[in-house]
Amino acid sequence: MIALPQTVRLHEAQRALDAALGQLDERLRAAPAQALDVDLSGVHDYDSSLLALMLGLARRAAADGGSVRFTGAPDNLYRLAALYGVDELLLTPRRAEAATP
Repeated sequence: MIALPQTVRLHEAQRALDAALGQLDERLRAAPAQALDVDLSGVHDYDSSLLALMLGLARRAAADGGSVRFTGAPDNLYRLAALYGVDELLLTPRRAEAATP
């Protein structure tokens, strides 16, 4: 499982992405074409940069033949993803629909 830091905002996003991509690459080298879980439960302070980070992880995994599943997302993140139109790309549709106002 890949864990993200508590804060993912514009100024921290690149550092967080680099660290997460390092973890992703390491796991995909060990076991290519696997589905990896990314734990979002520890992320408490974020902005739309978190969505960009999630998209970056999903793109890298797909390019290497793998995939990612984002788990533990807070309800507000579902709403933010829906606002940007990426909820169905990144999050399970069941939860995304339940969080839509």
